[in-house]
Formats: sequence, structure tokens, C-alpha cells
Amino acid sequence: MRDGAADAAARERFVTGGGGVRLCVAEYGDAALPTVVLVHGYPDSKEVWSEVAGLLADRFHVVLYDVRGHGRSSAPARLKGGFTLEKLTEDFLAV
Repeated sequence: MRDGAADAAARERFVTGGGGVRLCVAEYGDAALPTVVLVHGYPDSKEVWSEVAGLLADRFHVVLYDVRGHGRSSAPARLKGGFTLEKLTEDFLAV
């Protein structure tokens, strides 16, 4: 069994999510392969998926991102209303 996290290198970039929030995105594998998006829970960051992403990268284009307000992503300027399901969905679609 290979050590996926050690074998695959992440490519990081930033995208603009809902309300202008800056989201840190990491990608593993070939973008021509089917895409799998792994979303962390609270209070984690995308790093919780690094080992899994490495294991999947030979068969999928794996995308991880830091949800708004966590990891290397920015938080909304207004906390009230800044973490609604609508805003989180806008972020997911931006990624």
C-alpha cells in the first residue's frame, strides 16, 4: 500500500467565494479525471483530507478547500449571516 499523502503533491490556489470571501483550494491528481471534492467539518481545515486525497489522486482529480473562516481561507466581514447554508453553497460552487 502506498503512502498517498507522501506520493501526491498538492497544487494550491485561491478562489473568490460568496460575498468576496477568499478560499484556499488544494488540488491533487489529473484535472482530466473525474473530480471528487472533499469538504471538512468544523473546526477543521482541508488538511484533515490530505492523506485520503493522496490515496485517491491516481484515480481522481481531488479538490480540497478551507471552508470560510478556517485554515488559509478568509472569514466574512460580517459574521452574522456570513456562515449561512446559502453562503457555504456559494463557496462550494465557486470552488
